[in-house]
Amino acid sequence: MGLGTLSANNSNLWGQFAPVTGAPFTLGYWYYNLNTSLLGGVTLNDPTNSGSDGFFIYASGGTYVFQAGPGAVTCSAGTATANKWTYILCRATSVSNRWISVLNPDGSIASGQSTTSITPAGVAWLLINGYRDNFIGPLNLGDGIYGEPFVAKADVQPDGLTTQAALIRQLAYKGPWSIPSLVPNIVFYDSFRRGYAPAQGEEVYPQGIKYFANTNCLPAPHPPLAPDYKRPTDNPLELMV
Repeated sequence: MGLGTLSANNSNLWGQFAPVTGAPFTLGYWYYNLNTSLLGGVTLNDPTNSGSDGFFIYASGGTYVFQAGPGAVTCSAGTATANKWTYILCRATSVSNRWISVLNPDGSIASGQSTTSITPAGVAWLLINGYRDNFIGPLNLGDGIYGEPFVAKADVQPDGLTTQAALIRQLAYKGPWSIPSLVPNIVFYDSFRRGYAPAQGEEVYPQGIKYFANTNCLPAPHPPLAPDYKRPTDNPLELMV
């Protein structure tokens, strides 16, 4: 299963923790977009901040956007396609080098880059299904299904260049745990194979992770993965993190 969300139900999942607070990092997830006119997406920010400080990934204008900081510094890539699975990968190599790469439903890959230097401050929470500027601001929910999100405290491709096609395909279909060099840096992972419910073992990392609030998220279909998709328990290096 995946994490099903509907804007009409105010569906969102809050984590009162930040897997990372700034660059470098890598964030990836599967997304099944049910309504391309809505933003949705994933946010890393400080919900008590009155400004748009943080990192935001969302759909807008028929594409996917990776935004950093209150200055709305963005890069974009891919095609926001309804009713099909898309893999979205965001990389912050440094404060002045950010990439978004999208594995489109037709198998094509598109990437966009921003080289504007910016350092969002006070990143403290994780939000799934919402572009939220601050705690009292608009949530901008989406209609969609999320699967296999992860965050690592390093750039999965540290050369800072365009994401290699083979790399994004491996992350999408075999998972972040299939890349040994990335494993020691993974700080958050949730398969959502159970939708949203308490889980242990191969479904979530780190063990015992707690979300602040689950609002009306429901079990939904899971993205298409390779039979040898790697889980945390498949890799002994996970024990070193």
